[in-house]
Amino acid sequence: MVNQALPSLEELKAVLDEAHRRGMFVASHTYGGEGLKWAIEAGVEDIQHAVAATDADIQMILQKNLPVTSTILDLRQDEPGDLKQWAPYSRFRLMEQTWKKMLKAGVRLGYGSGATPVSDGRGRIFNAACNCSHGVQSEMFPIFVSWERRLSIRCGWRPR
Repeated sequence: MVNQALPSLEELKAVLDEAHRRGMFVASHTYGGEGLKWAIEAGVEDIQHAVAATDADIQMILQKNLPVTSTILDLRQDEPGDLKQWAPYSRFRLMEQTWKKMLKAGVRLGYGSGATPVSDGRGRIFNAACNCSHGVQSEMFPIFVSWERRLSIRCGWRPR
């Protein structure tokens, strides 16, 4: 499981300069590594995913008061393939660990669709009624609540 930054830090800064000049909000789809560090440093307004955020990344997120928008339906659906390739690791299991660290640290956590087009070849249809991958984001909320409860029980942590 490797993260590779696609744009350079300089390219990210140029994109952000132009977007901000036009009054636009910028979110970054990033999992970890240099891409996450650079997105934070460059000045994005929202981090999407942050699956592999390190403790240092979490501190930078807190210092900049950035929200993190997590998605897990896609990660949960991809877990069997991940386990075949990286057992006992998966992006879903890593997201649980990272999400708990971010929650405990005080990061503002939200959730989004994590949806991809149905035509993406991976068959990500989370909502059979519409044959689409949107509209079922609320299914993530009980999972996040269970993660928070396990965190509370294991270490005695309580939300602020």
